[in-house]
Amino acid sequence: MIVTDEALNATAGAATVRFTKDRSKVVMLEFPFEYDGKLIDRVTIRRLSTAEVSQYYRDLAEGGAVPDLPLFDVPQAVIEAMDDDDSYALQEELRAFLPRRLQALVESAPVAASESSDS
Repeated sequence: MIVTDEALNATAGAATVRFTKDRSKVVMLEFPFEYDGKLIDRVTIRRLSTAEVSQYYRDLAEGGAVPDLPLFDVPQAVIEAMDDDDSYALQEELRAFLPRRLQALVESAPVAASESSDS
């Protein structure tokens, strides 16, 4: 889900927030596919707000499953269904959109076999 300036302003109270630098990027898929009858040929990546990163860390502290970060305009199930090469390309683009405090966390995590690109 993409958070627009309008949605951010609705949660910011009386203040108006408008970012002056682009905070998202569209990644075109090399292997488009249909998911639940909808053509998926691109995915938009967006930067996170401080509140979203803070919520992520609170969710992690509660334990249980690792929460998904709201970085994409499609559900996690769509990311998991895409071709592995597209997933790899998306992950490469993602690095530029992760806040610095999450980059260190991601870079220290071991790469799972399902995250390799040996198609």
